[in-house]
Amino acid sequence: MAHYAICKVCGLRFDRDKEPFVAVGARRYAHKSCYEAAQAAIPQDEKDYNELEKYIKKLFKIDTLNIKIRKQIKEYKETYNYTYTGIQKTLYWWYEIKKNSISQSNDGLGIVPYVYNDACKISK
Repeated sequence: MAHYAICKVCGLRFDRDKEPFVAVGARRYAHKSCYEAAQAAIPQDEKDYNELEKYIKKLFKIDTLNIKIRKQIKEYKETYNYTYTGIQKTLYWWYEIKKNSISQSNDGLGIVPYVYNDACKISK
């Protein structure tokens, strides 16, 4: 029995039993080559932001980032010129390596400016 799907990237119909594919969501598929081409076209900065967002959601056990966290990320990027990767590594260092309590975070990333440079020195 054929398992037909419509590629989320190119919109063409294909048989999942005969062509390599990637699941891109719940019951959504794309040709493997289309998906890889689409991923290659995404700017690195956007990929880094997505990874940071995914990490924060896992760390704080939340489904979406609140306005406070989004504002802090934007401020750290624009004011302090921090990278998304640097912010993620700082959070990892502070909460997972140093074992500091997330309960004291006040549902935000306020610790980042205070420990960013220390975390960068350690991670090099």
